Amino acid sequence: MKSMKRPLGVPVLHLRGDADPYVLADPVHRTQHYAPHGRYVSISGAGHYAHEEAPDAVNVQLSRFLAQVYGR
Repeated sequence: MKSMKRPLGVPVLHLRGDADPYVLADPVHRTQHYAPHGRYVSISGAGHYAHEEAPDAVNVQLSRFLAQVYGR
């Protein structure tokens, strides 16, 4: 359990739909402690299934993240 309190050392992209009734914004912001260099993005107008509801917006964010991580 002690290791769970340390920040992650891997790249993190946390996507959530801003209309998601299950993954709430406040707990997501609190998890930033565990991935301080992570990228946290809300997809406007999407709910819990942002990848299905706003695939273009999700793909843009994934592409940006991967380009940042892999320098492409």
